[in-house]
Amino acid sequence: MVKTKTSAISKSPEQNGFTLIELLVCLAIIGLSLFLLVPNFASNKADSDIRYISAQMASELSLARSISISKNEPVAFIVNVKKRLFGITSSKYTNIPENVAVELLVGTTNEEISDEGTIVFFPDGTSTGGKISLSNSGRTQDIEVFWLTGQIHHAQS
Repeated sequence: MVKTKTSAISKSPEQNGFTLIELLVCLAIIGLSLFLLVPNFASNKADSDIRYISAQMASELSLARSISISKNEPVAFIVNVKKRLFGITSSKYTNIPENVAVELLVGTTNEEISDEGTIVFFPDGTSTGGKISLSNSGRTQDIEVFWLTGQIHHAQS
Protein backbone atom coordinates (compact mmCIF):
# COMPACT_ATOMS: atom_id res chain seq x y z
CA MET A 1 0.00 0.00 0.00
CA VAL A 2 1.30 3.40 -1.02
CA LYS A 3 0.80 6.42 1.23
CA THR A 4 0.06 9.71 -0.50
CA LYS A 5 0.23 13.07 1.09
CA THR A 6 -3.19 14.79 1.02
CA SER A 7 -2.09 18.11 2.48
CA ALA A 8 0.97 20.26 2.06
CA ILE A 9 0.85 20.99 5.79
CA SER A 10 1.05 18.01 8.02
CA LYS A 11 -0.49 18.48 11.45
CA SER A 12 0.79 16.79 14.48
CA PRO A 13 -1.66 15.77 17.23
CA GLU A 14 -0.70 18.90 19.28
CA GLN A 15 -1.88 21.30 16.53
CA ASN A 16 -5.65 21.01 16.97
CA GLY A 17 -7.65 24.29 16.92
CA PHE A 18 -6.89 27.82 15.74
CA THR A 19 -3.81 29.93 16.10
CA LEU A 20 -3.81 33.20 18.01
CA ILE A 21 -3.38 35.17 14.78
CA GLU A 22 -6.42 33.48 13.22
CA LEU A 23 -8.52 34.37 16.26
CA LEU A 24 -7.33 37.97 16.26
CA VAL A 25 -8.11 38.36 12.55
CA CYS A 26 -11.65 37.01 13.14
CA LEU A 27 -12.18 39.38 16.08
CA ALA A 28 -10.92 42.32 14.01
CA ILE A 29 -13.34 41.48 11.18
CA ILE A 30 -16.26 41.17 13.62
CA GLY A 31 -15.31 44.44 15.34
CA LEU A 32 -15.00 46.29 12.05
CA SER A 33 -18.36 45.05 10.80
CA LEU A 34 -20.06 46.05 14.08
CA PHE A 35 -18.40 49.46 13.89
CA LEU A 36 -19.86 49.99 10.41
CA LEU A 37 -23.34 48.55 11.04
CA VAL A 38 -24.35 49.92 14.45
CA PRO A 39 -24.68 53.60 13.36
CA ASN A 40 -27.00 52.47 10.55
CA PHE A 41 -29.36 50.87 13.06
CA ALA A 42 -29.69 54.17 14.92
CA SER A 43 -30.56 56.14 11.78
CA ASN A 44 -32.92 53.40 10.61
CA LYS A 45 -34.76 53.65 13.94
CA ALA A 46 -35.36 57.37 13.41
CA ASP A 47 -36.50 56.73 9.82
CA SER A 48 -38.80 53.92 10.86
CA ASP A 49 -40.41 56.10 13.57
CA ILE A 50 -41.39 58.82 11.13
CA ARG A 51 -42.48 56.37 8.42
CA TYR A 52 -44.60 54.37 10.87
CA ILE A 53 -46.31 57.41 12.42
CA SER A 54 -47.02 59.07 9.07
CA ALA A 55 -48.46 55.83 7.65
CA GLN A 56 -50.56 55.37 10.80
CA MET A 57 -51.81 58.96 10.55
CA ALA A 58 -52.70 58.61 6.85
CA SER A 59 -54.49 55.34 7.59
CA GLU A 60 -56.58 56.88 10.38
CA LEU A 61 -57.43 59.87 8.18
CA SER A 62 -58.71 57.45 5.50
CA LEU A 63 -60.66 55.57 8.14
CA ALA A 64 -62.25 58.80 9.39
CA ARG A 65 -63.35 59.66 5.84
CA SER A 66 -64.76 56.16 5.31
CA ILE A 67 -66.66 56.23 8.61
CA SER A 68 -68.13 59.62 7.76
CA ILE A 69 -69.39 58.42 4.40
CA SER A 70 -70.73 55.11 5.71
CA LYS A 71 -72.48 56.54 8.82
CA ASN A 72 -73.65 59.66 6.98
CA GLU A 73 -72.35 61.97 9.70
CA PRO A 74 -69.31 64.22 10.16
CA VAL A 75 -66.23 62.61 11.72
CA ALA A 76 -63.39 64.60 13.28
CA PHE A 77 -59.71 63.68 13.17
CA ILE A 78 -57.82 65.44 15.97
CA VAL A 79 -54.11 66.19 16.22
CA ASN A 80 -52.97 67.50 19.60
CA VAL A 81 -49.53 68.99 19.03
CA LYS A 82 -48.85 69.78 22.71
CA LYS A 83 -49.85 66.36 24.07
CA ARG A 84 -48.39 64.62 21.00
CA LEU A 85 -51.54 62.61 20.22
CA PHE A 86 -53.73 62.00 17.18
CA GLY A 87 -56.83 60.03 16.30
CA ILE A 88 -60.52 59.92 15.50
CA THR A 89 -62.69 61.45 18.23
CA SER A 90 -64.59 58.23 18.96
CA SER A 91 -61.52 55.98 19.17
CA LYS A 92 -58.27 55.59 21.08
CA TYR A 93 -55.59 58.19 20.39
CA THR A 94 -52.10 57.28 19.17
CA ASN A 95 -48.93 58.79 20.67
CA ILE A 96 -46.44 60.65 18.51
CA PRO A 97 -42.81 59.78 19.45
CA GLU A 98 -40.78 62.54 21.08
CA ASN A 99 -38.17 62.49 18.29
CA VAL A 100 -40.79 63.40 15.64
CA ALA A 101 -41.66 67.10 15.19
CA VAL A 102 -45.25 67.93 14.20
CA GLU A 103 -46.60 70.90 12.23
CA LEU A 104 -50.31 71.20 11.57
CA LEU A 105 -52.16 73.51 9.16
CA VAL A 106 -55.94 73.23 9.11
CA GLY A 107 -58.94 74.97 7.59
CA THR A 108 -59.06 77.77 5.10
CA THR A 109 -56.73 80.11 7.01
CA ASN A 110 -53.70 77.81 6.72
CA GLU A 111 -52.45 79.02 10.08
CA GLU A 112 -50.07 76.78 11.95
CA ILE A 113 -51.76 75.21 14.95
CA SER A 114 -49.69 75.14 18.13
CA ASP A 115 -52.09 73.28 20.43
CA GLU A 116 -54.84 71.15 18.86
CA GLY A 117 -56.33 71.05 15.40
CA THR A 118 -59.19 69.17 13.80
CA ILE A 119 -59.80 67.96 10.28
CA VAL A 120 -63.49 67.16 9.81
CA PHE A 121 -64.74 64.76 7.14
CA PHE A 122 -68.30 65.17 5.87
CA PRO A 123 -70.73 62.51 4.57
CA ASP A 124 -70.43 63.74 0.97
CA GLY A 125 -66.67 62.96 1.04
CA THR A 126 -65.45 66.53 1.46
CA SER A 127 -63.48 67.81 4.43
CA THR A 128 -62.23 70.95 6.11
CA GLY A 129 -58.80 70.13 4.67
CA GLY A 130 -55.36 70.51 6.15
CA LYS A 131 -51.73 69.52 6.10
CA ILE A 132 -49.73 67.59 8.68
CA SER A 133 -45.93 67.70 8.44
CA LEU A 134 -43.84 65.27 10.43
CA SER A 135 -40.07 65.70 10.53
CA ASN A 136 -37.16 63.87 12.09
CA SER A 137 -33.42 64.10 11.44
CA GLY A 138 -33.81 66.13 8.26
CA ARG A 139 -36.47 63.81 6.84
CA THR A 140 -40.02 65.10 6.34
CA GLN A 141 -43.30 63.30 5.68
CA ASP A 142 -46.28 65.41 4.58
CA ILE A 143 -49.90 64.32 4.74
CA GLU A 144 -52.32 66.59 2.90
CA VAL A 145 -56.09 66.39 3.07
CA PHE A 146 -57.79 68.15 0.16
CA TRP A 147 -60.92 70.01 1.28
CA LEU A 148 -62.94 69.58 -1.92
CA THR A 149 -62.49 65.83 -2.38
CA GLY A 150 -61.39 64.76 1.11
CA GLN A 151 -58.60 62.77 -0.51
CA ILE A 152 -55.48 62.09 1.55
CA HIS A 153 -52.10 62.53 -0.11
CA HIS A 154 -49.09 61.08 1.72
CA ALA A 155 -45.70 62.29 0.46
CA GLN A 156 -42.08 62.10 1.55
CA SER A 157 -39.79 65.08 1.02
